[in-house]
Amino acid sequence: MRKIGVFCLIWSLFVLAGCASTPQKNVNDTADLKILTEEYAPLSFMENGKITGQATEVVRDLLKRTGTDKDIQLATWEEGYKAVLEKPNVVLFSVAMAS
Repeated sequence: MRKIGVFCLIWSLFVLAGCASTPQKNVNDTADLKILTEEYAPLSFMENGKITGQATEVVRDLLKRTGTDKDIQLATWEEGYKAVLEKPNVVLFSVAMAS
């Protein structure tokens, strides 16, 4: 049940990011899409040179389902938040689960 909640939260972030920016190209064009997350274990973290974690794997699954071939990059929350506010086609994700 918790995985469904995380999935819905992350999916809503993608939807909100899409609604907040004005498309400059075809809506299906993801060439300029930049996906950022912060280092926040166990949700997102670097392990053996690869970004992984519970939230990261959910986002990877969403990318796979939508046929989007983009890499996820680590950034500090401040850098990512600034990029979302100032640049188009930037997605920032991180979630916290309540116990």
